[in-house]
Amino acid sequence: MKHLRILLIAAALVSAFTVSVFAAEFYDVPKDAWFYSYVDELSDSGAINGVGGGCFSPASNVKHAEILKLVLSISGKEIKTLVNPGDEGYMWYSNILSAADEYGIAEMGTYDPEGYASREDVAGYIVKSMGWENASHPSDVFIDTDSDNAEILYQKDIVTGVAGGDGYSFNGDSDISRAETAALVYRTANYDCLELKQLTYLADAEGFKFRNPVEVSDWEKIIMYMGRNNLSEYTAIYSGDFTVESDEFADAICQNVLDAYTSCYERCNEYFCYYLNTSVESGYIRNTFVLKVTMKNSEFEDDRLASMRKEFFELTQAETEKLIEEGKITADMSEKEKAKAIFAYVCRKCSYDNSSANKIRHFGYSAVTTGKTVCQGYTNLLNTMLKSVGIWCESVPGKIKNRFGTDHHIWTRAMIDGEITYIDVTYADTANANPDYGDYSYFCVSKEGLAKDRIWNEDEVK
Repeated sequence: MKHLRILLIAAALVSAFTVSVFAAEFYDVPKDAWFYSYVDELSDSGAINGVGGGCFSPASNVKHAEILKLVLSISGKEIKTLVNPGDEGYMWYSNILSAADEYGIAEMGTYDPEGYASREDVAGYIVKSMGWENASHPSDVFIDTDSDNAEILYQKDIVTGVAGGDGYSFNGDSDISRAETAALVYRTANYDCLELKQLTYLADAEGFKFRNPVEVSDWEKIIMYMGRNNLSEYTAIYSGDFTVESDEFADAICQNVLDAYTSCYERCNEYFCYYLNTSVESGYIRNTFVLKVTMKNSEFEDDRLASMRKEFFELTQAETEKLIEEGKITADMSEKEKAKAIFAYVCRKCSYDNSSANKIRHFGYSAVTTGKTVCQGYTNLLNTMLKSVGIWCESVPGKIKNRFGTDHHIWTRAMIDGEITYIDVTYADTANANPDYGDYSYFCVSKEGLAKDRIWNEDEVK
């Protein structure tokens, strides 16, 4: 399927790339280069070419007109012939600029078509050409920008950001290279093939070093990185101009770590439900302040926890792929339709079982392997499957009112088709109004509707 999709963009880089060869024949595209596979796939299909002499020139920059021709092509937009060669004022990109203006992608006169495009320019062009302006997306993904365009492309796995000292950067003001262009073209062209979003960072776990983390927000990034990479330990070494002024200050950092862990545990419970014992140790090693975070569960060996987490994500990914293969989730569905198919699957798959003798009942692992679980497992399975098809969501811990008072509970908050909504798949299943598909009165509920019998402390999207 991906090769058919790639062929749609085969003529997109006519002006920028001239000599067609396979990536393996470009002497400046080694097989160990991060962009090799993108250039290889696209050059193999004829979508992009080199600049002559066996050279691809991956570091060279790309112009606005060239990018606009690409995004028009990959989004299937028609480029009408309004001006012909030989007409007064004709340039090779004249009709491209008119089409980009007609479709609302780029307003003529607001940019230099022969000037170099920035990463932010390209992000905006892609989002507008694909009609993703109202797509759901996380916030504060990148430390150097709050661009909606960048965050939408991150949610769709088209950009991943660059790991740095304090987190991930988008570098939106930088020019975009031919190598980066190949990556964005390939990912965007293949997005509607419904390739599943992998729930891990792409960076090397050993390469993520956050310089002198102090604030809760610093540690939230680190702990989320640990969760997504199945890491149970992280050591921060404070260096440079950093000094710990007092024991009270060191204690405050440790408390910030615990607060960050609590926040991550609550919002992304599918990663952290396995860890009930989190400790923070701090001290000096040869006059250098060192802080170590360890996540454990006294009921299980570390290897067992890591194995269950890994198997949970692999099996959940496989179950989502099965729904796609069966046609229950398709690329042309709205986010609500995709979410509804996943909601129905979880209701069919799971049954409520609060067996105190079986400690794994509280893990998403139990939900996907045995179908026996509690609210935490229901929610973790639902959320992971939603995220795998690109729907932003988070877990919401709180309490539910009943005739005995209140009970602890957890459910889902999601952004679906641009709207914040709530899903309680546990109660949808246990209500038994429709045992095969669930009670849809618990699907896509407003905050006000859910608050009638539920209590939670934090109702702001983070």
